[in-house]
Amino acid sequence: MTDEQATSWRDLVRALAERLNAAGCVVRADLFEQDADWSRWGPEMIKKSDFTLIVPSKAYRERWDGDNRPSEGAGAAREINVLKGRFDKNQKSLRNRTIIIIMPGITKTDVPDEIYSYLQRYSVNPETNEGMELLLRRLTKQPEFVLPNRGTVAALPPRPSAIPSDRVQSSRHDETESAAMGTTTWLPAAEKQRDEVSRLVQDIEDASPPPSRPSEEDELDEWLAALANWIDDTSSLVDEIERVRSLMPNDPSIRFVRALGKVRTSIQSILDNLSGPQAITRVDRLADSAAEVCELTKQLARLSLEP
Repeated sequence: MTDEQATSWRDLVRALAERLNAAGCVVRADLFEQDADWSRWGPEMIKKSDFTLIVPSKAYRERWDGDNRPSEGAGAAREINVLKGRFDKNQKSLRNRTIIIIMPGITKTDVPDEIYSYLQRYSVNPETNEGMELLLRRLTKQPEFVLPNRGTVAALPPRPSAIPSDRVQSSRHDETESAAMGTTTWLPAAEKQRDEVSRLVQDIEDASPPPSRPSEEDELDEWLAALANWIDDTSSLVDEIERVRSLMPNDPSIRFVRALGKVRTSIQSILDNLSGPQAITRVDRLADSAAEVCELTKQLARLSLEP
């Protein structure tokens, strides 16, 4: 870069930092540091920060690819080594916590090939505020669009049987004869009901427990994502339990209705805590709530299969 280009680039980076700071983000940038130990400062910030914003340029790509002069860009090269090391240890962690910022005048050729498609990119002009809202939504975990609460799966009865009517009557006769001989079962008589209950029993057996608590700080984002997926699966199972219970010959018991209400309330509580920007500070509470949901779901499953 020429001196003029370097000054313009520095002003863009400064404007980005100031925009983020004004929006409530805690920003760390070397422009605002004095008397820092530059051999450690950059790597320490990458480790401590929730997000690392890569603002690429032609010079940055040279340092990423190792094409710079050995006497130039040692600080950037050191930070790049930390990012590459994070990729080698845990690719998902790097992707969740690293973002590329495309500034005016930067083209895709200025972005290192290794991260161009792998990391999320935001085109931002901090001088005009263009693109800042989407970036802030990502940093503060406030998505622009959120699905409403999932509805209950509708019961869709099968088409009429293709079996001749005399075969159906024979089958019913066999069932009546079996009952007369003293054979009892809690399964519904209709084939569709038997299939639904059997499928529910299998789904209950296949249900996974909530994810184990993370042991390291770097695993928190992954744990939160795994918890969100588990809650989604558990919500689907609860919907299935409620739907199949409605097909049973007897009305649901008071205990079933109460357990169903507790499960849904607990699930919604976890979702509310997951959606906020402070979710990462509520790990213990979320883990305890998930364990409670797991036990309540087991209880609900037992109650749903009662005769």
